[in-house]
Amino acid sequence: MPHGNGNTNENPWRLHSAFSIPGQPVGKGRPRFSKAGRFVRVRTPERTKNFEKRVATFSTAPKIPAGIPIRTEFRFVFKRPKRLKRQKDADGLILHTKKPDGDNVEKAVNDGLCGVLFDDDSQIQQGCWSKWYGEKTATDGRVDVRVYVYEPTGTKV
Repeated sequence: MPHGNGNTNENPWRLHSAFSIPGQPVGKGRPRFSKAGRFVRVRTPERTKNFEKRVATFSTAPKIPAGIPIRTEFRFVFKRPKRLKRQKDADGLILHTKKPDGDNVEKAVNDGLCGVLFDDDSQIQQGCWSKWYGEKTATDGRVDVRVYVYEPTGTKV
């Protein structure tokens, strides 16, 4: 059964931007709480903040207007450990099933793009991600990002 409005002849999703964010993917860290007198302070872990800043830095596409539905596709590529660089191991990407959880990395990427590529992550109507170990020759990880906007027939974002 087709997704969307049932019209199988047209794809209303148009690629808005595609880019890579170099460096190891980082999952969204749990907020940290501290008490200051009668008040409770909430802060995001430094590692998460730095990753979200890196995400924002590498997003150079024009901002998508508020209210426009978005579809995201993320490929999280982690640095391959030495134990998977043997001659018998595949050369290309291989499946990654360890921490961090993909949904936590997705949240961190979305938060990094929020305010830079789109106004609010509530605009995201669809999203998918996958986790991989990088190629044997890769020296670091990366996040490959593809963002699509919803453009029904006759409209342009």
